[in-house]
Amino acid sequence: MLLPDQMSRVLIVGANSRLEGTLDLLYEDGSTHIIDFIDGEDGFRIGKPLAQAIKASERLLTLRAIAKDLRIREELLEERYPLSKLSQEIDGNAIEKLENEISDIIEHRNQSQERLSDLQLNKRELEPFTHIPLSLDMYRGYESLAVFTGTVRVDPTPSLMAKVGQAEVIMGDDGHMVAVFVARKDAEETTRVLADAGFMEIAALRGEGLPSEMMIGIDEEMAQLEEQISSAETDLVGVREKHIGFLIATDEELSNQVDRAELPLRLGSTSHAFFIDAWVPTDEVEKLAKLLEDGTESNVHLEVLEVKDRTEHDHAEDEEDSRFNEAPINLRNGRMGSLFEYLVTLISRPKYNEVDPSSIFAWTFPFFFGFMVGDIGYAIPFIVLGAVGLKKCTSNEWRTISTMLFFGGLWAFFFGTFFFAEMLGIHFISTEGHLAWNTLLGINVTHDFALFPWETYSKLGDVEILLYFTCWLGFAHLMLGLMVGFYNVKLRHGLKHAVLEKGGWMLILLGGILGVLGIAYMILIETPYFLGTWALYAGIPVLLLGMVMLMKGEGGTALMELFGMMTNVLSYTRLAAIGMSKAGMAFAFNFIAIEMIGGSGGTVNLLLGLLVFLAGHMTIWMLAIVSAGLHSARLQYVEFFGKFFKGGGLPYSPLRMIREHTEKMEA
Repeated sequence: MLLPDQMSRVLIVGANSRLEGTLDLLYEDGSTHIIDFIDGEDGFRIGKPLAQAIKASERLLTLRAIAKDLRIREELLEERYPLSKLSQEIDGNAIEKLENEISDIIEHRNQSQERLSDLQLNKRELEPFTHIPLSLDMYRGYESLAVFTGTVRVDPTPSLMAKVGQAEVIMGDDGHMVAVFVARKDAEETTRVLADAGFMEIAALRGEGLPSEMMIGIDEEMAQLEEQISSAETDLVGVREKHIGFLIATDEELSNQVDRAELPLRLGSTSHAFFIDAWVPTDEVEKLAKLLEDGTESNVHLEVLEVKDRTEHDHAEDEEDSRFNEAPINLRNGRMGSLFEYLVTLISRPKYNEVDPSSIFAWTFPFFFGFMVGDIGYAIPFIVLGAVGLKKCTSNEWRTISTMLFFGGLWAFFFGTFFFAEMLGIHFISTEGHLAWNTLLGINVTHDFALFPWETYSKLGDVEILLYFTCWLGFAHLMLGLMVGFYNVKLRHGLKHAVLEKGGWMLILLGGILGVLGIAYMILIETPYFLGTWALYAGIPVLLLGMVMLMKGEGGTALMELFGMMTNVLSYTRLAAIGMSKAGMAFAFNFIAIEMIGGSGGTVNLLLGLLVFLAGHMTIWMLAIVSAGLHSARLQYVEFFGKFFKGGGLPYSPLRMIREHTEKMEA
């Protein structure tokens, strides 16, 4: 579908006693995009959360704390959790029981970790004193002695003996730790001597016993604590494996419950009634009205306030207008187009009154990618890898890359087969000065296998033809963009604006191309002269007419963009340039590898040649993903989208219960 879904603004009104049942029906239907109510608007007030909101929120916070402790991240379950079984477990206080179980394990682990940290600190402080064979109690308790403990750069004993006379110096077995015992009257002089020896004080610890023996006790206790911590971690892993399905499914269900219970905060209400302002796809309105009528016994009323048209109106864009005048964008593409929606929305979501380019993107993006690669040998891995990714990947990013590889690979295979007749940079058909599979393998694929009886092209030998072809591709792609832009402007402002604005650009593009062709034909001697004059004489008036229309539609300043249109067309020559660069690299690697394989170096040269061949083509293959992907995307986003795409649409976000991990089924 080229345009986003048409939307209708509806008003749903009912008694407060019917609110909860109405919300259940809206979530079941899954088509209602709520317009947030502003408190105090027209004398109404916002609604109050449903009664179960507090309980569900508390359970959800508890659950997420448990998931954090168990290191559980968002992941898909192999099997969906039965909703009936899940509800029984939640109502049976399974979350609270699990919290208590985990709390005991974590508390015991944390106590062990805290004690282990204390012991590690104590061990670091005690370690220097293990080098001196003294009990800790021997460093304290003296009235007439001063005790110095620490490290030195040189042995201070000779200096102390010379200046202090009486001192007991005990050097550690590491040559740096020292304990000095001197009379208190000599403490000041001892300090100066130790300073000259590079003394750094380490305060003696309080306690009794030899530090070396105490270290043994600390190591034994630390080993026990580490074992306890490891056991606790093992217990947590066991709890995680046992309850991971329940926790992930419960998180989804409680999130749904909280969203539903807090939804009245987005609605308007009075003391007795509620009302819901919302957008609903126009083709879903009748179904929703019937559902509400049957589900509430006609006690809730739905009224269609407007069916939003595509015309762009001038109005004050205040907060109220933006809520009621901007319809949300619901994109509905086919299977292939939906795969490329993410690439489009990376730039912006289409507006309500413009064409969704996803379906066009689905053809032109892989087409350009395939043309730049144009090689059977690279295409096959692209197709295989893309197919596996589309089957296995779940994230938008990886599915987008897989989509690019798969469909781009299909086009690369097409061009590699029918346009370039090339595999791994080697042509199937002999061309002058280039390697070919028929000469390498000693067969003629054209006659022996009836392959490639048509004319094919060389990326390095037919540069002029490829540049010419890509310019025409650019002309066609840009003209398509202007045609889409013509339709968009017609929707917003009418046919007159579309003709003057986009019609003018279309004529300028056509006239410019005809003029350039005319000049080129007149210069080329082998081309009939009358073809050039005809094209030139036709192009000039078309170009002038387009300029006049553009000035009338957009003003004279728009003419400043004329050269931009020319550079847009020339930008498509990158399609040929990327293909040529890849072919040049492949030619170089192939030439080196074949020279090595065919040389006289024997087995070593054979292996080295094969290594060069494989490594070279792997490098080209990876570069092809990046270069072809980026340049193809650039042609879409810059050249093509610039001709029609404005973007900035509001995402369609209907009330729906998320059911990725749970489903309604019997337990």
